[in-house]
Amino acid sequence: MCTLLIWKRQHPRFGLIAAANRDEFLARPATTPTSLANDPLVVGGRDAIAGGTWFALNEYGLVTALTNRRGAGAHDPSR
Repeated sequence: MCTLLIWKRQHPRFGLIAAANRDEFLARPATTPTSLANDPLVVGGRDAIAGGTWFALNEYGLVTALTNRRGAGAHDPSR
């Protein structure tokens, strides 16, 4: 299962703190945060097998996160 944590207005300097842990398949290779796109700049980890990401943000402050759990349904490669 993946974990997503969000803190809103809990720090005097940062209005939003978000953290994610991709832990459903510990042996699945992934990169550390890297540039995923340049225009606009998007930074996040990359799944080394499928090429996607589970947590990223862009230069405008938009944060995206994807969580899932094992056994939630059949894998659909077209998605």
